[in-house]
Amino acid sequence: MEKHINFVAWLFIGLGILSIVTAIFVGVFFGIFARFIPGSITHGLLNILITIAIWMIVLLSVPGIIAGVGLLNRKEWARILTIILAALKVLNFPFGTCIGIYSIWALSNDEVAYVFRNGQTRQLR
Repeated sequence: MEKHINFVAWLFIGLGILSIVTAIFVGVFFGIFARFIPGSITHGLLNILITIAIWMIVLLSVPGIIAGVGLLNRKEWARILTIILAALKVLNFPFGTCIGIYSIWALSNDEVAYVFRNGQTRQLR
């Protein structure tokens, strides 16, 4: 189970970082694209929408990164946070569903819960 915990942790960290990098890339791309749209109202509205979208993606990605780092450090709060985030990921069909189900399966095991509750770092099966 140790491998599953580490995989889930790095999966959440990696997907969070990838989401943030993608948001920045899309923001820069659409920011450049918005300069070619005539009309100050349209240009301003597009900039506001892009900014809101980027911040929403960043705000939704940061908890996953925090949860992943906490999992690597075997914190109980991180296990609970990751299960909650995984349950939300299940709604994102098809990849989020797979990631969410796998994460819930890996982190809701009794042996894993025991290790996280007691702060142990013993080797799991």
